[in-house]
Amino acid sequence: MRRRRLNTHICSGRRSYTHICSGRTTYTHTRLLRKEIIHTHLLRKEIIHTHLLRKEIIHTHLLRKEIIHTICSEEEECL
Repeated sequence: MRRRRLNTHICSGRRSYTHICSGRTTYTHTRLLRKEIIHTHLLRKEIIHTHLLRKEIIHTHLLRKEIIHTICSEEEECL
């Protein structure tokens, strides 16, 4: 039997890609009107990247250090 990979690809207006490897790395990519990337690392480093009209990056490190970075388009105002 072939090795079953933990990859999921759905083409129905949106794409989903999930990959889990031995390093306990989870990568989820969903693309519809917005793009969401959730990356969880072995050292509990979480990166959430959401891109719609604005780009939000939430970075949580093992030392409980949180960085929130928001980039808005030229027509929008950053709060």
